[in-house]
Amino acid sequence: MKKIVCTLLCALTLALTGCGKDIPALNEFTVDNFETLETELAGCDRDDLIKAWGEPTLSSSGFSSDIWDLKGELETLLNVYYNGDGSYNSSLISYMLKYTGTVTEIGDKVSEEATTFKVTVQLDDGSSVVIDTAVDTVYTGAEALEVGQRANFVCTTMTGSNYVWIKTAEIIG
Repeated sequence: MKKIVCTLLCALTLALTGCGKDIPALNEFTVDNFETLETELAGCDRDDLIKAWGEPTLSSSGFSSDIWDLKGELETLLNVYYNGDGSYNSSLISYMLKYTGTVTEIGDKVSEEATTFKVTVQLDDGSSVVIDTAVDTVYTGAEALEVGQRANFVCTTMTGSNYVWIKTAEIIG
């Protein structure tokens, strides 16, 4: 009987203490140390992260994910994904980028039905950027872009990606 009680107490203690790790503070996550910090989250679950960081800025039950704002104004975000049981699966840092410039080239769509194409923009500082459109940008101004137009772009990218995606494109001239 003592063995059963002891086992139950140990199980209860483990359940109440969560992953048993010192979870890094949100402000410690950067691109430079992201992979190291991400490994420290292994073994934790959603409840552990909420206890450590507070409620997420955004949650998506469809993707089993939470998003915490790292830098303010939703410009740098920590995206955390969970397994079906709520345990930690993976994470990434995503960025909201803002560009203003003139469209110099619009690539062809893959097919007539496709909504994905590349837009090259000459930025006001003289540099250029190639931005990909995505399925969810079709109604946000990207379809109306033409070579020679000036536009404000809000784009996203994430750690480990070579792509920048247009979230919105506002034609300004």
